[in-house]
Amino acid sequence: MRDVGMRNQWVSGVLTLVILLVSSTALAQKIRIDQVDVSRFEEENTLRFFVDLLERDGTPAKDVNESDFGFSVDDVAIPGEAKTSGFFDTSEQAAVTIVLAAHGDYLAPLIGETSPFDLAVEGMARFVGELRPVDRVSLWCYTDRTFRRVSAFTQGGQNTADEFIRDANRVCRPESGDDKVGFRTPSLFRELLRAVQGDFRDDFDNEETARQRAIVLMSDGNDSDSQTENGPGRIQQYIKDIQTEIAGEIKFLVVAYATLDDRGYAYLGQLAKESNGAIRELPTDLKEGMVVREWLQLVEMLKRQVIIDFVPEDLDGGRGVKFQLSGVVQGSEVSTVHDRFTKLPDRPFAWMAILIWLGWILGLVVLGFLLFKGIQLWRENRGEAGGYQGGGNEPSGPIRGKLSVIDGAYTGEIFYLVDDVTTFGSMDGNDVIIRDVGISKRHFGIKIDDMRYELADFGSTNGVLINGRPAKKQFLKAGDTIRAGSTEMVFALK
Repeated sequence: MRDVGMRNQWVSGVLTLVILLVSSTALAQKIRIDQVDVSRFEEENTLRFFVDLLERDGTPAKDVNESDFGFSVDDVAIPGEAKTSGFFDTSEQAAVTIVLAAHGDYLAPLIGETSPFDLAVEGMARFVGELRPVDRVSLWCYTDRTFRRVSAFTQGGQNTADEFIRDANRVCRPESGDDKVGFRTPSLFRELLRAVQGDFRDDFDNEETARQRAIVLMSDGNDSDSQTENGPGRIQQYIKDIQTEIAGEIKFLVVAYATLDDRGYAYLGQLAKESNGAIRELPTDLKEGMVVREWLQLVEMLKRQVIIDFVPEDLDGGRGVKFQLSGVVQGSEVSTVHDRFTKLPDRPFAWMAILIWLGWILGLVVLGFLLFKGIQLWRENRGEAGGYQGGGNEPSGPIRGKLSVIDGAYTGEIFYLVDDVTTFGSMDGNDVIIRDVGISKRHFGIKIDDMRYELADFGSTNGVLINGRPAKKQFLKAGDTIRAGSTEMVFALK
């Protein structure tokens, strides 16, 4: 029997270590998309992201700049404008359910007449006092047998904090002489699962306008199931079932404190990690102000959740997408993928935008036509193409070759070869001037040597094609086609 007990103790210890390692890994997460609000996308083309952004020590990030963030869908970046703000700087609403441990261990005096429950009530009151009237908060406690509702959802603020202190002491403490008060370990996680399947879920469903939702739990994490052989496995299954119920919509923020045994911290850490929440662990040897400080740290996580209003330049509606967010926290690059698909509503058909575009296109067509006619008229009045006069007028001197234009703005014109070297380009000073956007200032030249005609590209931007193939230097023969820019010519001898 001793060997069996030692083996069970060893297994329990290993499981605890594994859970602790998993929990510590979760706390390394630095950025997470909590919620996506698409209600303004259809009319204003605006998406609102609620982002949990933590520094390396697990505290909310400070000095967040919108230029530090970028969004993408399916690894494709979405250009647009972003504006950041803190959650409490907006009119967005938070809904928080607070759960306090009120079983025998927590009610026993710890320092003088002060019990862990008293310290929890003090921290809870400071937490509620930091909330705004627009926020919603409810209070529960759990004993060694069940969960008790202390106060339904109401507005946050100091008045509510004072009421919660009175109600917690009235409802959660046992009546004097109650013979049922003892030190039995509660079935915490089983009862917590029942609560999120029932009353907790119903309460949160009624808070439809709340964008940030959390369950704040102060507990030692001890559970009667952990004392049985298969208990650790059952507790982990309870935690998984809890996460299935809250489906990423509610996170657990935990203050962990145990008077002696802190083994329950591992389960609380897993609960926080699985819900993308946070855990603040207190040492067993408490010092003054520690409990309140950790409660205030949790409310800071709510306050400083980052809200990013993002106006994408081009994002179609009517489909489900998974957003990816990347950013910089304290000089380190971080990124995350939203764990749920976001259904983008259909955008209304933009008739006005289409009419505006049609107007622009029609105007450009008319402008292009007028420009073409103007150039055509200018060329007719100018009476020349390139450096030579068109219309059959031949230059003075012997003609040693010619290029007949068959495509482009100079179609029908003839460029004559007279000198030993004839240069072609778009700037003045060339022998043949071709005003073509695809022609470089000095594009190419043709050299005549002993009745051999050699074309050389002068390093032009767009190059020269001879019979459809790029050419740097090549001897010409009658019938070769030469293309430079949009101008195509046929080479011929006299």
